[in-house]
Amino acid sequence: MEFKTREDIKHFILEIERMFPVNDWKFDDIHLWPYIRINLFLNLCGDGLMKKSNLSGFTKNKSIQKSIPILKPFRKFYDLLNYFFWSRTLEQKSYIFNAQERYRINFQGKRYNRFFDSLIEQKKIGRDYYFIETPRSDENILNSDMIIGFEERFKIFLPYYFLINRIKRRRVDVKIDGYELFIQYLKDKKIASRFCVNFSSEAILETIRIDFLPRIAFYEMIFERVKPKQAYILCYYNDLSFVLVANRRNVEIIEFQHGAQTDEHLCYGNWTKIPDKGYDMLPRTFWSWDLGSMNCIANWASKNPLYKYFVGGNTWINFWEDKKNVYENEGFVLYSLQPRHGFNVLFPKILIDFIKTKKLKWFIRLHPAMINQYAEFEAFFIKEDISHLINFKEANELPLPLLLKKCLIHVTNSSGTTIEAALLSKKTIVVHEVGETYYKKLISDGIVKYIPIDERFEERFYLFLNKYEN
Repeated sequence: MEFKTREDIKHFILEIERMFPVNDWKFDDIHLWPYIRINLFLNLCGDGLMKKSNLSGFTKNKSIQKSIPILKPFRKFYDLLNYFFWSRTLEQKSYIFNAQERYRINFQGKRYNRFFDSLIEQKKIGRDYYFIETPRSDENILNSDMIIGFEERFKIFLPYYFLINRIKRRRVDVKIDGYELFIQYLKDKKIASRFCVNFSSEAILETIRIDFLPRIAFYEMIFERVKPKQAYILCYYNDLSFVLVANRRNVEIIEFQHGAQTDEHLCYGNWTKIPDKGYDMLPRTFWSWDLGSMNCIANWASKNPLYKYFVGGNTWINFWEDKKNVYENEGFVLYSLQPRHGFNVLFPKILIDFIKTKKLKWFIRLHPAMINQYAEFEAFFIKEDISHLINFKEANELPLPLLLKKCLIHVTNSSGTTIEAALLSKKTIVVHEVGETYYKKLISDGIVKYIPIDERFEERFYLFLNKYEN
């Protein structure tokens, strides 16, 4: 079985929801389906639409821990003491934020989370918050004393957790009847082979034991001590345990949009089987950048009063919108790259040849998750003899809104930067069929144009550009 579009993947997963008792798969009355569905969707996207990749440097973090490190007795005792003293330094705060370090940029001499730090400033939160980050940057972070580095703190919590767990001998009620039939169904279809291994019944049970339960206990401790009124998270499916604990404690948990939210993005769209009491692993409130994104959430969330959604805008775009633009460069093409694609997808020969015509200056910007591949891309541009024709350095150093305000037009495969460009009245050319799927409304409004990189790319590019300029 082969998927040609995200639409195909969507229909396949929705069919699974109709065929199998997905809401019966639980541990301690917590529905596992959001965790399973999200990972199946991401796996199918990776194995199918994005499989043509020859980019060697990017590897995706895995959500399943393969093993718990065996610590020597002295180290365990040291971590227990460290945990005991650290946990008692936590104070009550009104807000908890949760995000990955990759959302930080260099800004005004600090490592700045462009979404949440701007939100904290605009809401005048001051120091009434903690910020959980994975991994914690060792660089000069803004308000570093407010940061809880997840990995370092979770590490010293684990000896305490396993000690208490051994004493109490806690039992977990796991119900996954019929799950193996689902896995066999995928195997019969000859798809998602990695998923079938990493999310087998045995792997699910192991994940509950060594990943979900310790994380849940860790966050229960933090929420008990901090007693927040609101929790915010970027890309909620990177930390489902955090979402779960907030929901169970009736703390409003807000997913802050960080990219595309569409019906075909099954982390956000088409949740058709939500039980009356909701999924504990889904945020209860969704903050969208624009009306199109919000409508994607509203299509399913409006059917259950537990879920809320609203257009809150993009705080980082808002931060820059009224600022005087002093950057001297303008009239360039801003090309926003994305992970999960290789050089052969991001820079086919037709695009390389177009850049070599020297008719336009190109600024090429890496996705935050790709920034550690900077040298790899530099070498590629030298090899293709286009490094002197592009601006790679400033494209990755300057704030995105500043570049969007000054660019002639924006180009991407399917990045959420498309929405940010539209918020700044800049048009986008999407060059991948996923982009065509994601931005149907913006395409129908004439704000976005899908132009595949083929033999007519340059011609169509200028037709859209000239129409846009006139």
